[in-house]
Amino acid sequence: MELLEYKNKIFNLFNCKNFEELPNKMLNSGYTSELFDEYMKIVGNLNKDWIKHLFQYYQADRINKKQDFTPNCLSSLVSKLSGKADVIYDCCAGTGSLTIEKWKESPNALFICEELDKSAIPFLLFNLAIRNMHAYVINGNVLTKKTEARFEIKKGVKYGIIERIDSIELSVKADVSISNPPYNISWNQPVALEALTDERFNKCELPPKSNANYAFILHCLSAANEKSCLILPNGILRSNGAEQEIRKYLIDNNLIESVIILPDKMFEVTSISTCILVLNKKKNNDIISFIDSRQNYSIEVREQNGQVGGKSHTNRTYLKEYKTFNERQINAIINAISSGESIPEFCITVTSKEIQQKNYDISPSTYIQFKEQEQLHRPYEEIVSDLNFINQQRNACKLVINETLAKQYGLDINLYKEDKKLAEESANNIKTLLDLKVITPDYISFTKNKNEICIKTNDKEILSFLFERFIKMWGQNIQQFNIFENRYLVELRDAMLPELLSGKLDVSLLKEAKE
Repeated sequence: MELLEYKNKIFNLFNCKNFEELPNKMLNSGYTSELFDEYMKIVGNLNKDWIKHLFQYYQADRINKKQDFTPNCLSSLVSKLSGKADVIYDCCAGTGSLTIEKWKESPNALFICEELDKSAIPFLLFNLAIRNMHAYVINGNVLTKKTEARFEIKKGVKYGIIERIDSIELSVKADVSISNPPYNISWNQPVALEALTDERFNKCELPPKSNANYAFILHCLSAANEKSCLILPNGILRSNGAEQEIRKYLIDNNLIESVIILPDKMFEVTSISTCILVLNKKKNNDIISFIDSRQNYSIEVREQNGQVGGKSHTNRTYLKEYKTFNERQINAIINAISSGESIPEFCITVTSKEIQQKNYDISPSTYIQFKEQEQLHRPYEEIVSDLNFINQQRNACKLVINETLAKQYGLDINLYKEDKKLAEESANNIKTLLDLKVITPDYISFTKNKNEICIKTNDKEILSFLFERFIKMWGQNIQQFNIFENRYLVELRDAMLPELLSGKLDVSLLKEAKE
């Protein structure tokens, strides 16, 4: 079943026309057994998390909410790394992909899922209830501890039973915590007095306002009695300032169990490089396992038909290649940590003292031994792939502009033409020498049509990041224009009203104009 077909069936199931309606329709459906039975007729089984894919493709907000949904292989790895537990806390749960993978290993555990995005909550509730999980779901901000709504999912005969429990305060305390939080977002630090009384942040430096990565780490650490396992951006491994001081606190108190650096291009909607940080309050040794899995992966190709747009798009099948772990590769990581062995270019165990001597740098590549190689650069294919990614993003947002206007705005027409010529020559040389295709510039063209300016999509497969920023800026300016428009319409109405009442303005002219 294609995602587009699945979406249409879900819209029909909840009697809605668009995604703006869907969250409320789901929440007001009652999540009845009859509804779940109808859903099971659509999907057949729950082996694939269709809800995650639906929300990720159509609803996820990459710009403001930094929503990147966890690949199945990483959910499985996090589940194994976090160990057995009776109570599991999922911080920033999204639609529940991490929780669902953990539930497969611990079907009788209690799950506490917290999520800020109100529109994701109905999908999360649906995903957990249809699997008949025992869970609490909190719609709230994990860092400020402000909550909007609370739900309990009780186990039923076949499906979970959802009850809203806003009147009950929930203590977020679990055996283990798991999380794939939004990366590199800013946050509102607690004021001095609040920080002193907040058990999450009163033992070390506060994470910087500009970046909440370590705020999520400290939050999950506080919520768990034993292990915390988080997927995070690589920047947390050797950053300076307050984050370095927090790493110092974690190392000096023997709280880090393992650090795993992951391959890039594992997420379906971003190529960002990430890592997994495992914390453990009950460690019985003074060592940390470092794993570099950047060469320990498989390639998977996903086929998917176009989901939006005209027939030329929806009838087209797209191929997307991304990196993943198979079961053998996941087990290799788990075994390396449990055995404590050291394997060149893959894993090593290091004492806290050694990390202290490296200024609390916890990047695996700092400690793992790498064989000397004559090739001191990345593979040509990887470099060209990154180059093409940038060129594709740039070309996807194309500017068509009148030559006179271009000169007025300071655009050097001859320079752009010369750059394009040089880029095409470079691409031909790379093709000749390396047999690799390079995407050439096609992000601007000039026209003699008077006053023509057009910004258009120039790629059927992607929407450039530039459009996301442009549309946001455009919306903000249109909103401002609307405010001014309403202001002047009110002023015009107030000016006309006395003359309309006095007859100075002839209303009969309106009737004549219509006739």
